[in-house]
Amino acid sequence: MRFKSWVLLIFAFFLTACGGGDAGTAPGAQSGGTGVEVTPVIPPPPVESSKSYRLVLAGTEGAAALKGVQLVLSLPPGAELRYDSSQAVLAESLSLSGLAPADAFLAAQKTVGGINVALFSGAGLGPGEFATLTCDLAPGATAPSAAGFAVRDLVAVGLDDNLLPGVSVTVQ
Repeated sequence: MRFKSWVLLIFAFFLTACGGGDAGTAPGAQSGGTGVEVTPVIPPPPVESSKSYRLVLAGTEGAAALKGVQLVLSLPPGAELRYDSSQAVLAESLSLSGLAPADAFLAAQKTVGGINVALFSGAGLGPGEFATLTCDLAPGATAPSAAGFAVRDLVAVGLDDNLLPGVSVTVQ
């Protein structure tokens, strides 16, 4: 009988200790009416998994005097592109955009230190954005700045098939 009394006493103690009453809620917490505090979970800021850049053509003579350009684009550390099995850059990493004419052709291939980019249009190319470059980022990596990219070995050809000096491509 003595054991039974202790069990009842302990049971009664727990009932009174856990029963009703509102000890208040912490700032920002909500009570679900059960005495259990519910604190809202604030999700972390979104993590960038990719970063897009614009390729911009400048220095063209006239609105449509340029037939095509070829260049090597050096990629900074952390700028990862997607390639197919032949090392051609996939469209999800490099695509026509901006002021590129409807007949424009854009292709890029992985090369030592970057990608070899070719742009052609029979109708002619004018100044302005012609492509979007989308780089994948490693988890936790910071996106490289546009200044980290370098354009080298640029060759520009006019509609008359002559080389055009003074043409440039920048990454923005």
